[in-house]
Amino acid sequence: MVAQKSLCRCEAPFPPVIASPDLSGRSNLGGDPFVVARSEILRLRSEQAPQSRRGQGDCHASLAMTGGRNAGRMKKVTLSSQVRKAFQGHSRGFTLVEVLITIALIGAISVAFFSFMSAATSALIHADERTIAESLARSQLEFVKDQGYNSTLVNGQVTYPKIPSSSIPTGYTIWSVNRTGGVVNVVNNVIGIPWNSGNNTPSTSGDTGLQKIALVIKHGDKVISIFVNNNTNWANGVKITMEGYKR
Repeated sequence: MVAQKSLCRCEAPFPPVIASPDLSGRSNLGGDPFVVARSEILRLRSEQAPQSRRGQGDCHASLAMTGGRNAGRMKKVTLSSQVRKAFQGHSRGFTLVEVLITIALIGAISVAFFSFMSAATSALIHADERTIAESLARSQLEFVKDQGYNSTLVNGQVTYPKIPSSSIPTGYTIWSVNRTGGVVNVVNNVIGIPWNSGNNTPSTSGDTGLQKIALVIKHGDKVISIFVNNNTNWANGVKITMEGYKR
């Protein structure tokens, strides 16, 4: 649609003023008739010019108001047509297939992300447990080395006191491997086994001046092991945190 421009012609015509001379040859305005007529024409034009300008200004203001109303009406019609198109389905939305694909992608990314976070958290927990277990076992072995040598055998083995309970982190316990290869928790003590270094087995002829101490640290029911014993003659396959010797 092409808006037609309104033409407003607001010009106030200046009627010619002619001084008509009388029969005597003099103007009824007095003086030279042509000079008087020119003076009257200029005066009348000067009086009518402001009125003409006011009329032109009113005409321009009217055109501006009309144009503004027409522009607002056109904008309203354009906006209404856009809204109507959206409700009538002319605006393209998401299809069901696109929505399902998006949900599937988000689900796959979420599963991968949470699996990664779970594995990372488990690795951090395991590393922390191992560090605590190693430190605890090392402290216990150093504590045993600081004790006097015990050669009094009970059931073919000896005992040494554990470190103070205040030095054991909450949830952790210190266990020992006994002469037969079993993992036991002796109250307030750890076990020392007389050891035959020649065949790498428990001594069968009493104390030989060398005792083996194998420790197993547990966090709750979980064994925090550093290695698995592969000695086929003693405690084969037992998970051990740390071991040492007392002389």
